[in-house]
Amino acid sequence: MSRRVDLEITRLGARGDGIGNLDGAPVYVPFTLPGEKVTAVVSADRAGTLRAEKVEIITPAAARQAPVCRHFGVCGGCAAQHMTPLSARAWKRQVIIGALARKGLAGEAVAEVAGLPSGGRRRATFSAWRTAGRAAIGFMGRASHRPVAIDRCPVLEPALEALLPALVGLCGQLLENGERGSRGLCRADNGVDLVIGHRRSPRLDDLRFLADFATQHDIARISWCRNKGTPEIIVARMAPMVRCGTVDVALPPGAFLQASRAGQDALSMIVTDAARDARKVLDLFSGIGTFSFPLAGTAAVTAVDSSTESIGAISAAARTHSGIKAVEASVRDLFASPYPLLNNDYYDTVIFDPPRAGARRQAVEIGRSRVRTVIAVSCNPSTLARDLRILVDAHYDIETIIPVDQFGHAAHIEAVAVLRKSTL
Repeated sequence: MSRRVDLEITRLGARGDGIGNLDGAPVYVPFTLPGEKVTAVVSADRAGTLRAEKVEIITPAAARQAPVCRHFGVCGGCAAQHMTPLSARAWKRQVIIGALARKGLAGEAVAEVAGLPSGGRRRATFSAWRTAGRAAIGFMGRASHRPVAIDRCPVLEPALEALLPALVGLCGQLLENGERGSRGLCRADNGVDLVIGHRRSPRLDDLRFLADFATQHDIARISWCRNKGTPEIIVARMAPMVRCGTVDVALPPGAFLQASRAGQDALSMIVTDAARDARKVLDLFSGIGTFSFPLAGTAAVTAVDSSTESIGAISAAARTHSGIKAVEASVRDLFASPYPLLNNDYYDTVIFDPPRAGARRQAVEIGRSRVRTVIAVSCNPSTLARDLRILVDAHYDIETIIPVDQFGHAAHIEAVAVLRKSTL
């Protein structure tokens, strides 16, 4: 049962929806801002949550701005293009504070959000499909599992956005009618890395076409990933490289990389400053060494990650670069088997940068240790707050939490939390 009502938006939710009130219940109103008065059609979803559609803004907020992309509102990639940068940062800071409050943690340590230039996303994975003879690429639609075709994406680095028409043509060449796949783009420091996701293996004519495609569009490397398996390199004009600190690391196909170069640099600066007195560092969920190598200028570092390819890249880079201290790297599934730290007096600093699921079991293990400094990096305020609660209960004090907005107009926010052991 739906009805048309007038609402006043009082706050923003974690996903960017405005929230009003109807008969004492919250109503989630997309693309609205606090202080706005709207008319909307409200109904309950399957879970009983009230949501609005057919929204008409009667009184706009001063923080409203025109979206920068014509796909905004339909494409699910962005949530905040209608907000000014200052208002978006204030909202994201409150998301972190709210997540901490739900775990009984004060928000005073949360700094102002460090904003980064827009249009700097250096990696993205697109859905790819061909229907009725027409090929397309895009992202999942807002609140939907159906992809939405796009022909531009201003949050991307210009070099990646310029490749979108070519990717559509690539889909037309590789996909049969009714087939779906994916196209992963990553802008390394020296060129573009492309990973093609497909159900089948490449044919000989595919290989020939892709070799020509790489030359024509100056693609550094193309890999083929069948059924979400390990990507296999099929065209290699050059090895994509990413600089971490003073070290150039060869990027494995499909490896995790911070969303933007500016984001990587900002996070690395925060982490290295927090660990400036460290001499022996344990870098957990290390990826390709985003933090390991900047710290290796002054500290011995042990890097641990579940990705064999990423650990191999760290080891290879460490062997070929002078001017850094020892960097040891090992493969370990930290979700299944957290790194043991009880009675381990070797490390003075631990860094952990897990996926969105966080690192609950590893946080418990860190809490049992005598490590003086812990630096937690996270893109999920909810699991970050959970892991910080574990560490605070284990006598760590939160010194600061610095949010870094490297996700442009999306609802995500990165944060670095610095903790010091209060009792040794």
